Amino acid sequence: MNYRVLRFLYDVKNIIKEEKNWCQNHSAENMYGTEVNPYDIYACRWCLSGAIDLVDRRSLIHPLKNNEITGDVTNLLSLIIEPIGFKSIPEFNDSVDHKMVIQLLDNAINYLEKIPV
Repeated sequence: MNYRVLRFLYDVKNIIKEEKNWCQNHSAENMYGTEVNPYDIYACRWCLSGAIDLVDRRSLIHPLKNNEITGDVTNLLSLIIEPIGFKSIPEFNDSVDHKMVIQLLDNAINYLEKIPV
């Protein structure tokens, strides 16, 4: 299970690793900064939650397993941000800079990579 969660986190990170592909206050935006659905064909920037939604939507090959993976990813990220005062992933994304969002993903990835299979 850790491999699938790890892969999911890498996919999320790859979507928003460049600051130009990340946004705040919307799940996703088009090139004009207008809010769109994360999986909209015109989306070109995503917040952390929007990137999670996009990866979830792209991996609908096994929807039941994917729901578990998305839940595991959300739970893991929440476990990291709650002790530092954030109640949700969107709140975290909208309150910090891009570097901190990527650091959160890196911390989650590093944690999972240390767990023996």
